[in-house]
Amino acid sequence: DGDGTPDKTDNDDDGDGIDDNQDSTPKVKTALDFTVGTPAEAKEKAEYTSAVVVTPNKPNSTITSQPVNGLRVDETGKVVGTPEISNWGDEEEERNVTISVTVSHDGDTPVTKNVVVKVLRDTDGDGTPDKTDNDDDGDGI
Repeated sequence: DGDGTPDKTDNDDDGDGIDDNQDSTPKVKTALDFTVGTPAEAKEKAEYTSAVVVTPNKPNSTITSQPVNGLRVDETGKVVGTPEISNWGDEEEERNVTISVTVSHDGDTPVTKNVVVKVLRDTDGDGTPDKTDNDDDGDGI
């Protein structure tokens, strides 16, 4: 990698930011990438934190996103926030929210992919999604 450290004692021979012990190609620079998992469904109006759904292939990568309908992907790769959707259709009970996520790493070109979260509508805010709520509007009937 031209860093002045002989490969014999260099922990990252190719300078790609991945330790040789964890790099499947220690002599060839690995391009920045990340995997995207499927987050669990989120309930509208309820605080939400998913499991990790964004996993960069290089340590010390930075994960960024902008909020969409109250949800974003945080620096640890989890979807967080409180889903808020103001323009539900009359019969709509769920909606996919797409969050654009960018992963960057020093010396690499940033990579952007989408994370899709299914948000379940809760018209009356009782914590039970409309699709399983016997009283969607909370009027007791």
